[in-house]
Amino acid sequence: EREREREPERERVPCCVGLLGPDTPRGRADMAWWASCCVKLLLLVSLLYLAVIVLMMTTGPSLELHSKREPLGGAVLQPSPPPPGDDHRRVVLTLGGFSVAAFSQTNGGSDVSCDVGEIHDSVNGCVRCPPSTFSLPGDKECRQQLQCEQMAEQVSDLQPLSVGGVKSIFRARWLSRFDVVVSRGHRTVPDDARHGMDMLQLLSPHPNVVPLLGTCHQRLEFLTLYRPLGSAEQAVAVVEKQLGTAASSLAKLTALLQLGRDYVFILHLIHTHPQGPLVMCDGNTPEKLLTQFLIDQSPVTNQLRLVLNDVDALPRVNPETNSLVKCGSRQFPNTDYTPPEQRWPYPDRTYVDAELPAYDEKTDVWKIPFVLHVLVDAYLPSCPALNAYLAQIGALCKRNLPHQRASAATIVTLLNRATTLVLPESPFCIS
Repeated sequence: EREREREPERERVPCCVGLLGPDTPRGRADMAWWASCCVKLLLLVSLLYLAVIVLMMTTGPSLELHSKREPLGGAVLQPSPPPPGDDHRRVVLTLGGFSVAAFSQTNGGSDVSCDVGEIHDSVNGCVRCPPSTFSLPGDKECRQQLQCEQMAEQVSDLQPLSVGGVKSIFRARWLSRFDVVVSRGHRTVPDDARHGMDMLQLLSPHPNVVPLLGTCHQRLEFLTLYRPLGSAEQAVAVVEKQLGTAASSLAKLTALLQLGRDYVFILHLIHTHPQGPLVMCDGNTPEKLLTQFLIDQSPVTNQLRLVLNDVDALPRVNPETNSLVKCGSRQFPNTDYTPPEQRWPYPDRTYVDAELPAYDEKTDVWKIPFVLHVLVDAYLPSCPALNAYLAQIGALCKRNLPHQRASAATIVTLLNRATTLVLPESPFCIS
């Protein structure tokens, strides 16, 4: 007892110091306690991370819809690292996950390149050109759209591409430098041809609308910029070719999902236009609907995106007068793709167009999940979690009553969140 009283009491040290302490029973006990602390801390962090991911998956699409048109969120600046030896800094301005303006900027800010339809302003950065004008990459000023005489003088070497019910399409050269498309309306349907021209004028300029370079109402002609990648019905083949065989299935799925988001964003664009909601009527199948869009490659970011091209059938809903629309006078096929309000409700009676009630832009929302699956189905097996997430989004789109369906803006927001499922480090997908 007296020996133990004379032994000096060793002051207990923190666990992290005990690890470096002497090799004594007390030191080894402190070392074990410290190791236990670290293991518990790592386990807690892992559980919190997993809980956040699960929460995003389970609560994202279950949002209640409080308004007809939800905002897409604020703008975010996303700088990316410059290549070695280059003092340029790339900045992408995104709105709701979509590239709205993009430019490369030097340290001095003197060399700036904006997207098609935009020019650089020293105060506001890249700004949209005003109506009836356009710009091409490298332009310092917006150009006035060409008129009939200018189109006749400056456009040459017309080569036929296709013939449709409303217009004939030609590939041509403008100023012997630019590849362009001449759309020439048929004289047998002048109203439809003029409507398409007017709608394109109404929506231009915009990065997600094919650039309109000129119009000539007398000849039912208009001029747009040629897009060599073709229409969105070939999206899978285009992505595979552009990304190459070395790209992973996850990278291709991500690119196709981006095109799907662009499609829904364009729906939001036309549904919330100041002139009133516009309805996409030319698309009795998902594949036919995708032919209304072209695949484009951003001249600044090099990312693939969709641009609206064919707007011959965009009737307008007038909420002020409760004026709804009808997409043609023919009966729609009774398939899952056809929204309930477009189906003939009297199976025991002959179809009469005048007896079918009119409808609004929510018919476009019903079709969203069908179009998304056409785009991503080829690579969806590599990410089962995304498949489940898209199914929940589809449930929001396919409510029987149109006013209960989600807006295109809501679907854009939910698709933005879906990108967390297809990140390379995501545990929910297979690279």
